[in-house]
Amino acid sequence: MITTIRRAELFDIDWILGELKIFSKAIETKYELYGDEKYSKDGLEMLIKNHIVFIAECDSERIGFVAGYFTPHLFNPQIKILSELFWWTVPKYRRKGVGAMLMDEFIMFGEKNAQWIAFSLTWMTKFSDSSLLKRGFKPYENVFLKEA
Repeated sequence: MITTIRRAELFDIDWILGELKIFSKAIETKYELYGDEKYSKDGLEMLIKNHIVFIAECDSERIGFVAGYFTPHLFNPQIKILSELFWWTVPKYRRKGVGAMLMDEFIMFGEKNAQWIAFSLTWMTKFSDSSLLKRGFKPYENVFLKEA
């Protein structure tokens, strides 16, 4: 299995959105993440054009992605932050190094283009903290979600 990583293009939007809908059901939140198809597609288009989305492929089949956005820090615009928004591997390709390849590509991009890289793991992610620690990350914040 030869996996390659490339920048996402606009033709990837429908596939990404389909996979994100599967992710949305898997995280078991009270509110559905997707309500308006056009709004969701516009958001993905904005990420692809103005921020960063990488696609993992194996024999031309899309098997995962990672996406993040750039923003200057609110108090110091000299600090550019690359913040991961979503990271996903198609279930049948998990535990085969695809997620790690996507993470490494995201980190390499961040090291060239940002001062801070933020990466989060959901409660359901089967990727250990040690995988981030060995890549130079340190614990910084814990995120909690309360649904009203």
